[in-house]
Amino acid sequence: MDRRDLDDFVVRAAVVHYVPTQRDDPGDELLLTDTAIKLDVALKQYFETKIVDRLKNKGLEVIGDPDGDPTVTNAVRATDRGDTKLVANSQQIARHLAAVQSAKVSPSGLLAVVSGTTGRRECLAVLKLERERGIHFAIKRVGGRNLLDLELLRDLTLTDKTKVYKTALLARQDGVVAGFVADDQRSISTGRQVATFFLSRFLGCMPRLPAALMTYEFVKAANESFNEDVPSPERRGRYQVAVLAALQSNVRDIRPSAFASQNLEPEDREPFLARVSAAGIEPDVTFEKDTSRVKVSRFRMTFESGMVLVGNQRALDKHVTLPEERNSGDPVVLHDRVEDLLAGQ
Repeated sequence: MDRRDLDDFVVRAAVVHYVPTQRDDPGDELLLTDTAIKLDVALKQYFETKIVDRLKNKGLEVIGDPDGDPTVTNAVRATDRGDTKLVANSQQIARHLAAVQSAKVSPSGLLAVVSGTTGRRECLAVLKLERERGIHFAIKRVGGRNLLDLELLRDLTLTDKTKVYKTALLARQDGVVAGFVADDQRSISTGRQVATFFLSRFLGCMPRLPAALMTYEFVKAANESFNEDVPSPERRGRYQVAVLAALQSNVRDIRPSAFASQNLEPEDREPFLARVSAAGIEPDVTFEKDTSRVKVSRFRMTFESGMVLVGNQRALDKHVTLPEERNSGDPVVLHDRVEDLLAGQ
């Protein structure tokens, strides 16, 4: 599934269940509905907007993991225009979520399983939504079936207050399940783009491109851009330090467009992002960092005073003497001569 296909996503049907956790609702039981809800124009638009906006802005491209749990991926493969198995499969998905999520950490919520199409492709979306506190969640028993209170659903979903915790849209593609996943409970500053339990144990998926390969291609594209597109030696050195800092920082995600806006001069951003795009990395999409395949030949040493020493590993070994114990207070000795000095106010 191409990210552009998200613009063609159309909702057809939806089933909603209540999945409680001990953290929020101790003693509550899993409540499963027995029929799809009646979707009017407003509800369809709500689901379409929530799904597409999140996945276009922050969706991680994923594929089904052959060794992963098949509950969700089998439901994707079974999706048809008649939605003959939607209710039964959604109930299985809800039971699966209740089993794999942490009852003491994860919040209670509503699980929406939504069928639809993107272009000519059948697809299935899974959303975990906040259950608005203070509103009693009602499932009515009618004719031996559990039915969702549709008016309550409107109160819960058709409001800007309701949080969408996690979103996935998956479809059959070339014999495999593929799509996009977003996790609003995660951010660039908190680490992984999508919680492992949701991506792997629940959805049974994995990133389409391994993080190590994405990181390698990003660094390669960055170096090509700096060396071939940037005429200023000073800017080239500054940009290389920025890449090194990004790789060595505690932040575990990189968004190329954000990196460019934060570290590159305006005239150097477009060539840089063009190189990144040519490497198969979407500039506006965050990817998880993994430096295991990246051989970093440069170093960046920050001193207590705020001064920074930058160079390659060979120069470090030859010209810098480090104290035997890092916290000893002994000085760092630089054996070199000043060739040029760049200073400012």
